[in-house]
Amino acid sequence: MVFNDIIYSGNTYKKMNQKDRKVEWEELIKLLKKVVVKIDTQKYKAIYGIPRGGIVIAVVLSHMINKPIILKLEKKIEREILIVDDIVDSGETLKTAKTLYPNTDFLSLFVKEKTPLLPDYYGEVVPQHLWVVFPWEYKIKNR
Repeated sequence: MVFNDIIYSGNTYKKMNQKDRKVEWEELIKLLKKVVVKIDTQKYKAIYGIPRGGIVIAVVLSHMINKPIILKLEKKIEREILIVDDIVDSGETLKTAKTLYPNTDFLSLFVKEKTPLLPDYYGEVVPQHLWVVFPWEYKIKNR
């Protein structure tokens, strides 16, 4: 398999450009470990990943802190659930999560610099114009 500089963006594949930042698995794990040390992991009973990118982060985090993943959020959830996503960009997903589940904490690996709302835990602030390309967004080509 070969990883090309072709990424999935929206509903199509496109070639990467200078405004794209390709995040490798190793960097992702290192950044997540940096965030985990800030968290009282005993506080949480489970992890929920926002579909799509948050699911991947939830799986990795689940292995790191030995907590189960829940696949569905109930209308009333306990504060012991950690909601995770890959990036906070416009802040709309985070705003919705905080409105629906005000007693939960939110974790994101990346946060855009102009987002109006910050998650409880995050790894890195990136420029607004930057498109972060995660490992699961690379196009894999079989040879």
